[in-house]
Formats: sequence, structure tokens, C-alpha cells
Amino acid sequence: MDDHLDRQHPERVQLRNAHTVEDFRAMWITLEQLWSGAVERARRLPESARQERVDGEWSFVETMRHMVFATDAWVSRTVLDEPMPYHPLGWAHSDFPAADSIAIGLDIEARPSFDEVMEVRSGRTAVVRSALDGLNDDDLDRRCTRAPTPDFPDERHTVRQCLKTVMTEEREHHRYAVRDLAMLEART
Repeated sequence: MDDHLDRQHPERVQLRNAHTVEDFRAMWITLEQLWSGAVERARRLPESARQERVDGEWSFVETMRHMVFATDAWVSRTVLDEPMPYHPLGWAHSDFPAADSIAIGLDIEARPSFDEVMEVRSGRTAVVRSALDGLNDDDLDRRCTRAPTPDFPDERHTVRQCLKTVMTEEREHHRYAVRDLAMLEART
């Protein structure tokens, strides 16, 4: 199964083989390119389709909100050591308690438009780019002092682990988003 997915999605192999800062920078470029195509496809859909959940999965807008949250948690909070970097339009993972979302400032009742979320998302991709630009290979083994969220188990992650986590989130959610976009496109 992994070999099949690796052939279909070579970015899986690229991320698995990322060891240096240059590797991570190249991986981020790959992810931005992948998402660029998906976002353009979403732009061609009506707003209602961008907000629609396919087979119980997150809508495209919710997925982009989750990417905002993932960047805030794994890059801004852990790697960059910001105490409370969470944007209100971020969207935590499904198992994250609503009370915890509210406690860190997420607006779980918000129903933002695609354009509103994409504006925030654009800022977050720039945060990752800037963080990567400021790193050297020795930094990858630095232990981060903050957990991704205040309630996260008290364990320290390296910068490398944080980058792999956020990039895995990006890669996997892209795969699901593209799958769902194909279904939405077929309906419109």
C-alpha cells in the first residue's frame, strides 16, 4: 500500500527523505505548488461548494482553516516560540475539545468565506517560508520549549519533528482535499 501511495504521491517520499534545511525548504516549495493547483480549482467552484462537506469530511474552507491551525501550532508556537499565535479562523483537529479551541482563541462558530480564509492562509504560508529561511541545519535538532497547544502532553519536540508534522498535515490534507474537489467538480 505504501509503495502504491508513494508512486501516486512522490511528495511522500520527498518528505520522508528530508534531513537538511534545504530539503525542508524544497519540500515546502513542493507543498505550496500542490496547494496552488488545488486552490485554483476551488476558486472555480461556487462558494457553496467550497463550504460543502463531502462524505462527512471537512469542506475545502475547513481544510484551509485547519492548515492555518497546524501552522500556528507546529511552527509559530513550537518553532518560533510564540505563546498564543492562534488565529481565530483556525480549525483544530476533530478530537480537539471545543472548550480547548475556545480557550486558545479559535472561533468555532465562525463561518468565514473562502476569500477570508485564504487571506489568513497566505499569511501562514509566508510564516513557514520565513521560519525556514531563518534556520540552519544545526537548528533542526533544537528542542522546542513550547508544546503545539497549551494542553498538549508535556513532551519536547525538535524543530525537525515540528516541520515534519506540519508538512505531513499539509501533504495528507492536500490529498483528501483534491479527492473531494474532484467530486465537487463533477457535481457542478
